[in-house]
Amino acid sequence: MSDLTVRDVGERMKEIDLLLFMIDTAQISMSWEEYCALKIEADALMKLLAEELAKEMNRPFEVVIKDLKIARHLDRLEMTIERHKFIYPVPDPAHDAIIKSAFGDSTKSDAQVTAELDTVFGYMFANAPTDPNPPVPRKSFFQRLFDK
Repeated sequence: MSDLTVRDVGERMKEIDLLLFMIDTAQISMSWEEYCALKIEADALMKLLAEELAKEMNRPFEVVIKDLKIARHLDRLEMTIERHKFIYPVPDPAHDAIIKSAFGDSTKSDAQVTAELDTVFGYMFANAPTDPNPPVPRKSFFQRLFDK
């Protein structure tokens, strides 16, 4: 990290995360290859940032990267809520109740919270990019062995 500062890396990650969000919500268009390149760059920057912060803060890398992932998820949630408020400026009590339920019950699993939030915000990601050539599932050894 000779030419970049920790701040530079963090700012670039935020720029990439915003671009990825805009692509995922169909606000801008980008090829699948460019989209994947951005995701790879974001992952590499996150690893670099976590390594540097771990050294500076004298904390384990695993703890720092976990904290960074949580912060990125919260940033993305904030972008999602702001976009939703832009699209629907008038609050909807039904949506508010779902969001309150999702975050108000600490006994719910992450999957349950995600499913509930998806009922409110999922429409924004309906046109998120998908791999145009998904990998073909490879048959296991036994499937190939007994396949005639």
